Amino acid sequence: HQLGTGVDGAGIDLATLAPGQLEHAYIADARRQLTEELAQVVLERVTIEQRVIAGRPAPVLCALAHDEHADLIVVGSHGRRGIDRLFIGSVAESILRQAICPVLVVKAPISR
Repeated sequence: HQLGTGVDGAGIDLATLAPGQLEHAYIADARRQLTEELAQVVLERVTIEQRVIAGRPAPVLCALAHDEHADLIVVGSHGRRGIDRLFIGSVAESILRQAICPVLVVKAPISR
């Protein structure tokens, strides 16, 4: 999310929050979004656990995979290239480099 004044991309009114409340508001919004997305997923013989953890994505996910003895990490990729990737970085690439288990990278579909 990009921080600023007014209402951010998550619909959080930044003007009404005290500084300590911002992280809690983002975590609550992330949980809500994740719950909505997972409600649409129906997979047989697959158990889905949801967690929202604050921090830098690659080290946090790799540490969680290690702690949970994960067999596989599945991560999405925007497929950015060139200058965008240089400035934004690649979370998927960082996870590939740091993970102790196999990583499946799923590329976002091409928007038409």
